[in-house]
Amino acid sequence: KGGQWDQALRLLVEMPSARVKLDTRTYNAAISACGKARRWSSALELFSRMKHEGLRPTAVSYNSVLLACCGQELGDVAAEMFEDMKATNVKPDSQTLGWLLAVFEQSGQVALELEVLGALQILDTSDLDAARTLLTAAATASSLRSLAAGWA
Repeated sequence: KGGQWDQALRLLVEMPSARVKLDTRTYNAAISACGKARRWSSALELFSRMKHEGLRPTAVSYNSVLLACCGQELGDVAAEMFEDMKATNVKPDSQTLGWLLAVFEQSGQVALELEVLGALQILDTSDLDAARTLLTAAATASSLRSLAAGWA
């Protein structure tokens, strides 16, 4: 859970000594706890360690790191995650694209927002409602930016 990120890290460290094998699901749980607590550096460190150990990240892994980046103007980290997803052929889901849009919006990275919007075409048809929501949110954010620029 988000409020128990430090306990999740402790358990992750203790598991090998208890002869429990760490796998992607185990790492995802710890990364998710860090993400919910907005502990982006811990989430990113676990993500890197998971990859170093030869485990393949999933969309859940990326989503948890991206969640940790929200509200912290970490567009560069989010861009690295997006590029890594593409390089490793991990298909983003609607949640991934939503977190990317949020982080890029907060960081003022309009070009990257547009790239994410272009990625909407790869979503499954079951994600069409989510895609519509993302497009509406992006259009609203763009309109708000235009209004703010007009007042400046």
